[in-house]
Amino acid sequence: MGKENFKTAILILLFVVSVTLTQQLWIVLPIGQVITADKPSPESINTDVIDILSPQSFVINFGGSNHTVFFSEPYEIWNITNPDSKEKIWIWKTAKATLRDYFKEDYTIEEIKAEDWKNINNFKSLRMDFACELPSSSLIDLLANNKNISNKNIGSIDSIIIPAIESEKTNIYMGNFRQGKYVRLKGNLISNKVKQLIDNIEIVGEEKGYVSYYSLQDYTPVNSDILTPIFDEVNIPKIKVTNEIQVSDKAQVKTIANEFFGNDFDFVKEITETDGTVIYMYGYGEKALKIEKGGLLEHIEKVNNDRPQQNLDFTKSLQIATQFVKEHVGWPVNLQNAYLSDYEKGEKENKKGYRFFFNYRLNGLPVYVPHIGKLNAIEVEVVGNQVTYYKRLVKRISEKYSEDKKVTLIAEVIVNNLDLIKKNYLNNNFNNNLDDKDINYLKILELIRELELAYYYNGKVLIPVWKVVIDNTVYYFDLYNGDLVYSYQD
Repeated sequence: MGKENFKTAILILLFVVSVTLTQQLWIVLPIGQVITADKPSPESINTDVIDILSPQSFVINFGGSNHTVFFSEPYEIWNITNPDSKEKIWIWKTAKATLRDYFKEDYTIEEIKAEDWKNINNFKSLRMDFACELPSSSLIDLLANNKNISNKNIGSIDSIIIPAIESEKTNIYMGNFRQGKYVRLKGNLISNKVKQLIDNIEIVGEEKGYVSYYSLQDYTPVNSDILTPIFDEVNIPKIKVTNEIQVSDKAQVKTIANEFFGNDFDFVKEITETDGTVIYMYGYGEKALKIEKGGLLEHIEKVNNDRPQQNLDFTKSLQIATQFVKEHVGWPVNLQNAYLSDYEKGEKENKKGYRFFFNYRLNGLPVYVPHIGKLNAIEVEVVGNQVTYYKRLVKRISEKYSEDKKVTLIAEVIVNNLDLIKKNYLNNNFNNNLDDKDINYLKILELIRELELAYYYNGKVLIPVWKVVIDNTVYYFDLYNGDLVYSYQD
């Protein structure tokens, strides 16, 4: 009996030590110090990543002060030039084809002023705003299928304008709004496709209806070209959602685990914690996967120092990251509704790498889940030629429903929350010796850097919100009642 009790005690002790070491794995292991083994070489991965670099928003400038904005493809835009064919016109597809033809020929670069950039937005044109700054050389190479003969370095950009007027038929504009730098490219003739696209949207939009956007300076006495939608009512529903991964669904969880461990799954240890979190661990922490009750997934692997490492560029690292997401749970909704929301460069153990952040759209709007911060539903770190860290928290549509349709316009939202916004601005700029009297309603409007519609997850449902960036603070206001639901420092 004594021997049996001793064996039992030893087994309990080993189990406790195992659980403790597993929990410490998520705290102690330095991010970036882990890689995968036995993966395809970078040369064998040739994923087309141009679609994951798709713009976060498409601004359609009809000319004058009339604009509209799409955050995803407007699926109801039919080709009016040949309506019988029922061929859909895709904005990004059309823009890609136009840019691809343009960048295959030689072009010159001329720096322009911010005023020139603003002026071109007053003419018929397509402006594409990206979620983050992108290396222009990589973007142009991808668009031109690596046939960019000019090979000119423009630097990082976050916006592209394709004009659709005769006087600008050889020009394309690139800008970096965050840095206040803008350039004009002069090259080959631009095809008529973008003009036809804008005409399609304008004519079909008059029948089916699109939301009109106007700059703040069009209806307020402020010098700001920030676009804001003008509407009294809109049918943007609230969305009931569920976690993409249900930790209680054992079959789903094991299927996902198989995607990470493959043939090694038979040697994987499974641990279920008291809060429902499931942890899979291979060996002594060489590989580990954690799935929390709230749907958060994290995967790490220890470094294999015996494997030679390569320092890869932005494009190759992004290809590895997107391929990994595709093979491990996959893209939310589909690739067309996912986009690169940010990225960071890094270096670990003398190996260069990148950390990529991806987000997705539901019902045509970007989704914000505060639990994981900013607009980053998926995070992938690539060090050398290996994925070293992977995290995702994705929501899926359960049910759509509408309660209110009356919208609180952004001007009214600012008025109703003016005291809070002023307080935050003064606290963030206390070194400037500003007084409360120096900050009024019009000053706050001028300080708006970004304004867009989005979905915010309040712990129960996705609610439509105004996302407003004022100075260095990001605010999310309920679209219907104008109340502040969340804010953070950018």
